[in-house]
Amino acid sequence: MNPFKVLGYEGPEYFCNREVETEALVQNMLNGRNTVVYGWRRLGKSALIMHVLEKLKKKGFASVYVDLYGSNRIQEANELIADAIVKGGFNKKKGLAQSITQLIGSLGATLSFDSYTAMPKLSFGINNTRTQNSEQHLGSLINYLKEQHQNVVVVLDEFQSITEYKDKINPEATFRSIMQQNPQVRFIYSGSNRHLMMSMFSDSNRPFYSSCSHLSIEAIHLDDYTKFIQKWMKKGGLSIEKQHIEKIYQWANGQTFYVQLVCNMLYNRAENVTNENLMETCGKCIEQQSSYFQNIHGLLTHKQQQIMEAIAKETVVDAPTSHAFITKYGLGAASSVTRAMNSLEQKTLIIKTPEGYRLHDALLSRWYERM
Repeated sequence: MNPFKVLGYEGPEYFCNREVETEALVQNMLNGRNTVVYGWRRLGKSALIMHVLEKLKKKGFASVYVDLYGSNRIQEANELIADAIVKGGFNKKKGLAQSITQLIGSLGATLSFDSYTAMPKLSFGINNTRTQNSEQHLGSLINYLKEQHQNVVVVLDEFQSITEYKDKINPEATFRSIMQQNPQVRFIYSGSNRHLMMSMFSDSNRPFYSSCSHLSIEAIHLDDYTKFIQKWMKKGGLSIEKQHIEKIYQWANGQTFYVQLVCNMLYNRAENVTNENLMETCGKCIEQQSSYFQNIHGLLTHKQQQIMEAIAKETVVDAPTSHAFITKYGLGAASSVTRAMNSLEQKTLIIKTPEGYRLHDALLSRWYERM
């Protein structure tokens, strides 16, 4: 099997480092400290959380992992949580019978089993009562978990999505209240919009203020990745020099997903890594995503396209409204650059780091470099 995984978590042997973050998160859960985990996309937050859940399982914890990305209301979050509960087999005491059937029925859902996989699945119909009682249903779902298992961790990924919910009630206050009412349940709130997540949990005027421990996810250190990559290449009978790993790391801007992707493709070639096949592999990574990136580019205004290309070619820009930067790339008035930058930041296409502004997605940045 290819040891460089790009689709989720497949076990501790394929997981690179994160020892400090793993231990911190495990200890937080063991000691009842709810935690907010934030970091930009492509850094391996989800894999870290799954790694932690695997360790907690050995300590008697059960878990529910819910991805809230794309949800627009609390009842949609309820549906995702209910689906995760059913598929997770939370039936320690009463079975998938009366209690869970009644609970999902209150959400306007029906339970059936896939004819091919025999896995349970939920189907949701249109039911106005579930919209009106969404807060109550959320509480019932979490309470059900608490009744079924003594130690439960609930992971709510892409948690910043709730800031866009269209409910009349404050969704942040609703989720905060549920957490307060269930101190026995541990919560991990994970999000890829770093600024939104930090604001939700650090602003004294918002419900989640000072309610959780914080864990910031940064890029895995190059030294750790070098050991990991060389170990697996060697096991596969292949060699890769440190200088080539450094090139991969810099090309991918340290983003875990793209480091793994390049190594995955190199391993698949079954050749010792050289400058030639490394550059060819990086080029193929870009080509595979070219149509997707072209669609992103086509949805932007001309000014936004110019700025994306300019920042990509600079890699990092400290002052995008400076005279020197604007003049070099012919960007026009500083005010129009500011407006375009704000829009790109809202879309998280551009992010602000301690070094300056850069494109969020390293591969998209490489694609713009070619223009």
